[in-house]
Amino acid sequence: MVRAWMAWIDSRLTAPPTGAQPGRAAAILSIVEGMSLLEVASPGSTAGVSTYLAGLLDPVATRSGPDDSP
Repeated sequence: MVRAWMAWIDSRLTAPPTGAQPGRAAAILSIVEGMSLLEVASPGSTAGVSTYLAGLLDPVATRSGPDDSP
């Protein structure tokens, strides 16, 4: 089951400009599983985490910033 989820995640990731990065799917699945566990243990404890992680994981967001010119 874990391999199937990692394959699904990996199939949706864009290849980074630096080449293959083994372990990305496992890292993302670990984060999601950890968030799920925290939320079950303490409802509301992961508020805002999705937004924070989206900023970290979005390659477009990490390349652009307030000082970048269009």
